[in-house]
Amino acid sequence: MAVLLNEGEFYSLTKEFDKAETAYQAVLKSDDQNVVALNNLAWLLAATPDASDRAMDSVEKATRLIGLTGELLDTRARIRIAKKQYDEAMQDLQAALKQEQTALRLFHLALASKLKGKDQADAGKDYFAQAK
Repeated sequence: MAVLLNEGEFYSLTKEFDKAETAYQAVLKSDDQNVVALNNLAWLLAATPDASDRAMDSVEKATRLIGLTGELLDTRARIRIAKKQYDEAMQDLQAALKQEQTALRLFHLALASKLKGKDQADAGKDYFAQAK
């Protein structure tokens, strides 16, 4: 399992997303409750709006297994950004930031704020400055 998870991460970093997905699917074929593989697969699929429903299914399954961790909230927010559900994404990110403040979560909050519209533009700039 560890080798396949590392393979998925490697392929994600080298932008070979189809191979990364295959590696995570192989993990899930052997252990359909592997939360790391479920989250990583959801994260990977979130980048493709057409796959956002599959991504949400994966993160929801992981959430049922271990609850709403900061990592799962951040992944779900990324999916919601792809689905243009900015308010929901911002709520997830605020909850994730209460668990742990990370630059990536602040960046995602800045992105959701900016994409939401002009009324959130200043907040988005502030979140981006905090992320940096």
